[in-house]
Amino acid sequence: MVRTSLTLPEDLWKACQHRAIETRSSLRAIIIEALTAYLNPPSKR
Repeated sequence: MVRTSLTLPEDLWKACQHRAIETRSSLRAIIIEALTAYLNPPSKR
């Protein structure tokens, strides 16, 4: 694992926080999930 700091737009940060609360997850897990989905999009057949 690598530790880093980010500066995010406030509305994006709030949306991530809300999603974490809704899914009973952590902010860290939400960001990892979003980055993974962005970097590994479903392949088209």
